[in-house]
Amino acid sequence: GGSKLIIANQTRITSNSSDYELKFNVNSNSLFEMRDSYLSECGYSAVAANSGLYIAANNTTIDNSTISNGYRGIYLNGAVNALINRTAISNMSYQAIYTGSSTHNLTVSNSTFTNTYGLFISFSNNATVDGNIFDSGSYGTIASLLTNSSIKNNKINSSTYYAIYLYTTSTNNSLNNNSILYSHYAIFIISSENKNITNSTVNSSSNYWIFIEDTACTFLIYVTIFKSTTSNLYRDWE
Repeated sequence: GGSKLIIANQTRITSNSSDYELKFNVNSNSLFEMRDSYLSECGYSAVAANSGLYIAANNTTIDNSTISNGYRGIYLNGAVNALINRTAISNMSYQAIYTGSSTHNLTVSNSTFTNTYGLFISFSNNATVDGNIFDSGSYGTIASLLTNSSIKNNKINSSTYYAIYLYTTSTNNSLNNNSILYSHYAIFIISSENKNITNSTVNSSSNYWIFIEDTACTFLIYVTIFKSTTSNLYRDWE
């Protein structure tokens, strides 16, 4: 087996120099848990292993923790069964959470993201994004090649571009009970299939509240709209 690392009990991990950031890698075959702790100044480049808390291990848990002031918050790469719960991620240069290939059974729940970019999920199956708050960013959740997943019960505030954006053959996903306030595009879907969009509210979208550009797809849409400055629905599919 691999190594085991548990960070807990109000542990604080940060750089001791304003000129340098941390590199923090959790490799495959390891066990990693971070609970009730704080990580800052982690990550310094777009290279995956240098970009933030980099995790390639399965069955990871990050709970009730704070991650701030880095390049990316968490980079998951092939990390199956990861749980990120009750965690606050803020002031990243790029995404709060980014997934690489084969990051399946990911759960992101009850967390807060105050960041330019929220979540970027790709090459993933069975992801759940549930009960989170996204504040004051350009993007809330972006998903590519996402299948059999659920984005629900989230509050997305003040997205200057997309609150929720699904593209590149994302299939069999559902968007349910999301609240979107002040976004350019509230829900933007392109080249994706079989979407259910239900019980969601959009307040003050400056452009389309739902933009769909697709072919051969089935959509069930049930949404409450409070205000859209330009148009409610754009759709282009066969």
